[in-house]
Amino acid sequence: MTEKGSGEACRSTTPAAASMFRSRAVRRAPMGRRSHDGAAAVLPLLGLLLFLTTPAIADEAPAISDADQEPASAMDFAATRSALGAYEGGDARMDYNRLRDALTKDALRLLKAQADGGRSLEGQPVLIHLQEALQRSVAGLPLADQMKANVASIHVADRAGESEDVVLFGIDNLRFSPVIAIHRLASRYDVLPATATPTKGIFLGEIRALDVTGDGVDEAIVTRVDDGSASPDYVDVLRWVGGNDFFKLIFSMTLSSWGGPPCDYRLVPAGSGQDIEVTLPVVGVFDGRIPHRADTQLWKYDPTTDAFVVRGESVEPPKNVRQQLNEGERLLRLAELQAAVTAYHRAWSDPSLSEDDELRADYRDFARFREGELLAILGRETEARAALHDAEMRGGTLGAFARAFSMNYSGPDGAVHAWVALPNAGHRWQYVSIDGVTEEPAIPGQSADVLYLGQPVASYLTAHPDAAATPDTVFTTLRGWGLETTAAVGVDLDGDGTNEFLFQTPKDGAWRVWVVHRSQGRWLVDDSLRWSITAFGDVLPLPKGSAIRVTMAARRPGSNAVALGNLERALTSSDGRLVGLEFPSLKPLTWISQRGELSWPDCLAKLPY
Repeated sequence: MTEKGSGEACRSTTPAAASMFRSRAVRRAPMGRRSHDGAAAVLPLLGLLLFLTTPAIADEAPAISDADQEPASAMDFAATRSALGAYEGGDARMDYNRLRDALTKDALRLLKAQADGGRSLEGQPVLIHLQEALQRSVAGLPLADQMKANVASIHVADRAGESEDVVLFGIDNLRFSPVIAIHRLASRYDVLPATATPTKGIFLGEIRALDVTGDGVDEAIVTRVDDGSASPDYVDVLRWVGGNDFFKLIFSMTLSSWGGPPCDYRLVPAGSGQDIEVTLPVVGVFDGRIPHRADTQLWKYDPTTDAFVVRGESVEPPKNVRQQLNEGERLLRLAELQAAVTAYHRAWSDPSLSEDDELRADYRDFARFREGELLAILGRETEARAALHDAEMRGGTLGAFARAFSMNYSGPDGAVHAWVALPNAGHRWQYVSIDGVTEEPAIPGQSADVLYLGQPVASYLTAHPDAAATPDTVFTTLRGWGLETTAAVGVDLDGDGTNEFLFQTPKDGAWRVWVVHRSQGRWLVDDSLRWSITAFGDVLPLPKGSAIRVTMAARRPGSNAVALGNLERALTSSDGRLVGLEFPSLKPLTWISQRGELSWPDCLAKLPY
């Protein structure tokens, strides 16, 4: 039977205790199905603090050996209680190390005094006593009633009458609470370094031991949680391998409802082990933080790779007009234009699709307009003009776009000409936003999503294959038809012999760098890079391909914030992924949005906002 966990209802703290503790109105159940509700805040500064501080804390945490221990005399965890009384939440390395040192020494005294070294720790009363002693140590602290001591043990093997085990423990709701792991062989105890267990997240969520691989030895399942009302949870499954590696990460997931549900997982019994069923949100271009279609994946343990891998996947079909429109946009971004036309047609014509009641937008008429644009690109002029006429009759901003497209739609490259000229339709591009237009039913999305100015560039290169060799000529032609650019360049970034085309335009908000690249025989559009730039500079040779120097804008359009420091970056492309580089070192920027899939499931990975 699959176990089911409960989502969090609240993760807030009283002001006096906010630096050290957090409140949880509904406690998390053991690992099983996890649902997340509420808005999860993505906190850049907090993430930076965690990235910079936590590993450093872990690296410098002192090692503890048998020689450091005193004989057990009292099991009141006095050292831990003293350290907790002065603990300030891990902001100072000394506080963290003092707490870790106290927790380990107190736990070792208890284990040495009470554990039977000849048999597995699993089922021994000493584990209950350890949990009770940890729980008593937080008594009297703010929010102590919402803190829980987590203790788990893994029986590794029996070796000639001696039991080999690993004990993991920690205290949840305590900022930067360490997860401590102790390896035991009979009466010898070795405290593992802090880096042996996960350090992501601000708080410990849960520690559990469960055999998920089916080899008869439990794995450690550790959940850590970031700060905020519904911030990300990081779930890591660790297999004990011993030696200097200690644990190996065999599954990891980032859970958050920041972008809207669904986002959860559950364990599914499979023979002597467990599969992991993951549910991710299918976030569309015209979505907000609202319910999405579900992408359900089945992850199974693969002994060959010694990790969980995807062995099955099913995506929920669109249920309303918005979701069907998003399906058309997905196909458009894959350059599957005929399939996209079919999807758009269904979005505006299928009466079985419900009207979206979450966002105020005219999805049906916009789908009809987009269908007209693509029919024009595909050379089906009669059908295209009928669709554009229907959209024009709708009136308002969408009607103006449809009329402008129809007026410029003539000649061999008429569809490309008409598309690049759309932003000049009475300067209406600036009124398109995710919140819509107050005086009329809204066009969904942001200006860049509605105009999607990378597509006419891709369509032009598809119609003129030889033009890719002369990027300056391509941009000159498109500018003559109405495409305004603040920066534009064509350069072979990935070294495959074909130029990539990069540009930014002020007429869609200037918040994206458009990258048009050729992959698997098609010209594709990548708008994942949310940079505001002022210029492209030198082409920089790399061992494979090239990089282009980029000067960032000191102030993004519509923002009063001014960037300080080095505004120079570089861009390249490798294995189908857009890679940002520091300048002048050309080291990769790990935080840049990239093409391609992540190794582990992440509910935040595909958010377009």
